[in-house]
Amino acid sequence: MEKKDFLGIDVSKLTIDCHLHTMQITKQFKNTKNGFKSMERWIKQKANLNLSELVICFEATGGYSFELSRYLANANLEFTVDSGYRISRTLGLVRGKNDSVDALRIAEYAYRYADKLRIHKMPSDELILLQKLYNFRRKLKKDLASYKTRLKEEKRIEFFDIPMLNDPQTVVIESLKQSLADVEESIKAIIKGNSEMQKNYDLLVSIKGIGFVTATLVIALTANFTLFDDPKKFASYSGTAPFSYQSGTSINKGKRVSKLANAEMRSLLTQAAKSARQHDPELKAYADTRAKAGKSPMSTINILRNKLISRMFAVIRKQKPYEIRVPNTAA
Repeated sequence: MEKKDFLGIDVSKLTIDCHLHTMQITKQFKNTKNGFKSMERWIKQKANLNLSELVICFEATGGYSFELSRYLANANLEFTVDSGYRISRTLGLVRGKNDSVDALRIAEYAYRYADKLRIHKMPSDELILLQKLYNFRRKLKKDLASYKTRLKEEKRIEFFDIPMLNDPQTVVIESLKQSLADVEESIKAIIKGNSEMQKNYDLLVSIKGIGFVTATLVIALTANFTLFDDPKKFASYSGTAPFSYQSGTSINKGKRVSKLANAEMRSLLTQAAKSARQHDPELKAYADTRAKAGKSPMSTINILRNKLISRMFAVIRKQKPYEIRVPNTAA
């Protein structure tokens, strides 16, 4: 069906502000299922349109936009979810900010860039749960590290090394360890319960340097390799793809990676690259050759990160485990 109008939605915790581009009207509704139904009735009354006749666009706001996404997906409606950063950059210099104005700007963005918008695909329930559990695991790891550091500092000072102060912290640490183990078992159970995820997980961990945590996050971020089909795009998303910074004759900084990336994925890939350098003969020989040539250690790590990304996408594409290649060192 041909789309007849553009609907921009600004999503907040309790409300959604909706703006119809052609009629230039905005209305606020509750961020609930009943609120979404009221939004549908309003659009039909005001514009004589159904949601299926609209280009629907809103920003990715995590949990706040989850119910709206589920509502639209369950109704088999097409919609697009984009980053607030991308929307604000493409619209140029703007002044003032409130929810209704933001909804207008999102509708304007959808109108101007309609040919470049990507239809959002809701991940499966298993993938959604996997993502939630992974995020919870990350928070548990952070809390555990915090308590361990605090307890270590308390015990370092003799005056503060007393049971009434440290015993409760020890109990919390042990509880966090158990919770962490339970969450990891739940993650493994979800992967094991889905044959496609299990197959791709096994392929990923066949690569030296790629372990449980990295493989799980890659599966979660790529929606089990349905959102990305190109390793270069995933490298850009992960912040490992170098970009040129050059303008005229005065600015020439060479190629460098962008900070606009998934920082956690980049950090895990860094750890994976360091591990692969130790345990993969081919990558170790390559890194050693660059070191002897005086190349920057960080540039070598980044090359290894990109090699690992290429390997991950290769094993998924071929559906075959990675085979380690031993370099020929004969003179």
